[in-house]
Amino acid sequence: AAGDVTLAEVVALAEAHFGDWEGAPPPSAAPVPENRVAQTTVFLADRPGSVQSEVRLGHVGIERTAEDFFDVTVMNAILGGTFSSRLNLNLREKLGYTYGITSGFSTRKLPGTFAVASALQSEGTAHSVSEILRQMREMQDDLVTPAELDDARNYLAGIFPLGLQTTDGLAGRLSTIAVYGFPLDYFDHYRDRLLAVTAADVREAARRRLMPGRAAVVVVGDASALRQPLEELGVGPVELVDTAGILK
Repeated sequence: AAGDVTLAEVVALAEAHFGDWEGAPPPSAAPVPENRVAQTTVFLADRPGSVQSEVRLGHVGIERTAEDFFDVTVMNAILGGTFSSRLNLNLREKLGYTYGITSGFSTRKLPGTFAVASALQSEGTAHSVSEILRQMREMQDDLVTPAELDDARNYLAGIFPLGLQTTDGLAGRLSTIAVYGFPLDYFDHYRDRLLAVTAADVREAARRRLMPGRAAVVVVGDASALRQPLEELGVGPVELVDTAGILK
């Protein structure tokens, strides 16, 4: 809890509303996060007549407590996590296929997801998928430039204090400490750890955490226009998804 309340007041409220609750959660099998696909696979959902497509490309990501969390955070900012990211500058500014494209890691106690998301012109969809995978591989192969590294680190460190200016933001930070068992001074050193990430750290994070060869690519659009170009990419099999059962 964060706000104009005391610990005693919060405890009293909790006791008043939840103090007589009893019982235990039902047993459940421990989840095992793993990729559904062994090789990059395109799942194409047909929307006849669509003039644009929605694309989601991703795979299993990282847990919030991962040792390379800060390396991955900076790496993702350079790849697709900011407006000036490689993906956005390429697919929006250079190629003109989209108004915007983003990438991000959704972290959990167990590994969450990594996903790239964009709405694209139909005629540029296949090329965009190819470009996304290419830029993921480039993150693994080459060191990012000093300018890219400085811009990403400074941006992430600069916006961090904004998350502490509201009671909601403060409660979110405190809940992160509580849920993941971080030390109470965890966020005291957060900015310093972001600023300490090197170009070599970024490349190693990309090599460990990006899977351009094992990504699930979901494309929703006009299959009659998209299927052949996607197959001709040769990135992996293209499976046509019957959406009738999904939409019921």
